[in-house]
Amino acid sequence: MRFLQRRASRRVKGSARRRRAYEAVAKLRRHLANRRRDAAHKLSTRLATTHASIAIEDLKLKEMTASAAGTTVAPGRNVRAKSRLNRNMLAQGHADFRRMLAYKCERSGARLMVVNPAYTSQTCSQCGHCAPENRESQAVFRCVACGSHINADHNAALNILAAGQGRVCAGRLGVTPAGELRTHPRSRLRKQPGPTGIPAKAASAA
Repeated sequence: MRFLQRRASRRVKGSARRRRAYEAVAKLRRHLANRRRDAAHKLSTRLATTHASIAIEDLKLKEMTASAAGTTVAPGRNVRAKSRLNRNMLAQGHADFRRMLAYKCERSGARLMVVNPAYTSQTCSQCGHCAPENRESQAVFRCVACGSHINADHNAALNILAAGQGRVCAGRLGVTPAGELRTHPRSRLRKQPGPTGIPAKAASAA
């Protein structure tokens, strides 16, 4: 993508070669979007048809991807790094994946639970101790209370699953009531599982 964009920017404005160069950029963008959509469809179908309950975080992507530029009076910090992070987050297609998972869970009879993501990454899934110091790094979780050492994403997923099932998932989280995600009101998809049934398992997505 960078190669095509740089090549297009070097073409003469208004020329046929510049138009063809930008058409190549658009073609690659469509290809990447199709790949992302295909992967989301396959993963959401597999999760909805092989699990009886699924817990996900209620992420506020609009707030998470807000610009950090600030104003002229109070300019933001690390603006370029934040904008790069925003692009990477939006490129994952979280909203599309959640929408797919919602209607496919309704169609297969699975239960989709949306939980509050607050403190799920700082809470120990073993003892329930909640502290910012538990996050040794972005990828490593080491509880300062019980010494539990686990991957940070795995630990957060365990907390999300516990909250979705209404179990005590620690510290400040307490008991989080499990809530079902509502799909479009005009949806007429069946809510009962098919003849094959659904295995009594549960999954979580961090």
